[in-house]
Amino acid sequence: VRDALGAGPVFEQENHFFDRPDGSLAAARIAVRLRSEDERRTLTVKGEPLGRPGSGWSRRIELETALTQAEFEAALAE
Repeated sequence: VRDALGAGPVFEQENHFFDRPDGSLAAARIAVRLRSEDERRTLTVKGEPLGRPGSGWSRRIELETALTQAEFEAALAE
């Protein structure tokens, strides 16, 4: 892919995914993620996929909010 698209910017990300002890969020195809990228910190919740399974398209509701460094660290500590 890189050969086809050429060199581009490189970003280092730190991702933390969360689930309940019984794995029920993953079973429902719901993702909860904290992400750190450069100076940005975000909390993302992705809902169950929409549309037809196996259609080759990935559509899902995604809610994202920016966090401060302190909020990010507090969320990780919990």
